[in-house]
Amino acid sequence: VYDFSAEDDGTRIELAPTLSARRADPAHAAPPSPRPPIPEALDFVTAAAFPVQWLTAWHVLHTVARVQRKERVLIHSAAGGVGQALVQLAVEAGAHVIGSVSRDAKQPLVTALGAHEAFTRGGSGAPREVDVVLEAVGADVAQSTLEVLAPFGRWVNYGTASGPLPPLDADALFPKSLSFSAYWLRAPHPAGAWERG
Repeated sequence: VYDFSAEDDGTRIELAPTLSARRADPAHAAPPSPRPPIPEALDFVTAAAFPVQWLTAWHVLHTVARVQRKERVLIHSAAGGVGQALVQLAVEAGAHVIGSVSRDAKQPLVTALGAHEAFTRGGSGAPREVDVVLEAVGADVAQSTLEVLAPFGRWVNYGTASGPLPPLDADALFPKSLSFSAYWLRAPHPAGAWERG
């Protein structure tokens, strides 16, 4: 739950990313911080969703995948809300970022966000090998994810837009010592999770 309040003149709404749970316990209260105004071009509903997408992206990248500098990271649905945040955060972390999109027209957006490469799923240009795959597509990319991961590669799933993942056969992970993780923003997070990254 987030706080929303009006500026002194009452004309604009500001977003204060202060979780109400922290307000309820003064011992864990965050120090006051400036409240950035919502840009005129951004509607209230989109502004309210913004923290969810970026928090999801941050935790997928840093808490779960633990991406390191120079790793090759494939981000499926890179033109989506969480995908765009993942691209920017992964580039900032020093990774080599490869974005996949559902249509050719989305590729320029992904490269403009900083991705080193972009390709359309099902088309040409897919990478041969990556260290990490971050995806919320689900069923449509499950098999190709296992194939593209390098030895000791990490697969993080945070959604199933194309349908539920097929049952994962743990034996399929052994030949390359792969790991699979799932992420949900509402799950309890480990202590110190914000200190990574």
